[in-house]
Amino acid sequence: MEKTNYDIALERTRPVFLAYDQEKMIQKFSLDHDRDYLYLRMLCRPYRISRESGLAEWSEDGFQTIRTGGYNDTMTIYDVLGYSKDGCRLSGNFTTLSGLRYNSAFRSPDQFYQEYADYFDSRTQKLDQACARLEGIRLEGCDSGWQLPLFDFLPVRIQLWNADEEFPASLRILWDENILDFMHFETTFYAAGHMLGRIRAMMES
Repeated sequence: MEKTNYDIALERTRPVFLAYDQEKMIQKFSLDHDRDYLYLRMLCRPYRISRESGLAEWSEDGFQTIRTGGYNDTMTIYDVLGYSKDGCRLSGNFTTLSGLRYNSAFRSPDQFYQEYADYFDSRTQKLDQACARLEGIRLEGCDSGWQLPLFDFLPVRIQLWNADEEFPASLRILWDENILDFMHFETTFYAAGHMLGRIRAMMES
């Protein structure tokens, strides 16, 4: 099968990831590891990253069956493990992307999620079931709100308001105020895309 641009981009990124200090990654995030792999969970799914090739793989049966990570999840893992600042810590306060000082001119991030807002609209029961399966914590103040473990050490929140007579469905994603200590601004879109796609797939399964 012919390689896509995403496949090519991942292949080019692996040696960049391998240039980072793996021992620092292990200590920073208390990663399980052995001679061959680094291990972590993303949205409650076990991943392993080859310490020799950089290939990211996931499994849901103890790595008896193995699948290669996709573009969004792999790029997020690479960025968090390799880029995150020394001493990165969560603030415990959550904000939208437009609330981050880094990009104050970025006014309407929620527009990127409208496709998912429309899909989740009036499907709150299935949305709630999927988020509960992802070990989410229920949030109040909206039609469906959850805090989800993007990684075991990094939560993210989603809030859905169903459409009514005056307004379309609205979906907000909230990040810890220190998220840019963990990943680049652009990577938040990879992470959100993977998370929302995973939720939708669970709702359809």
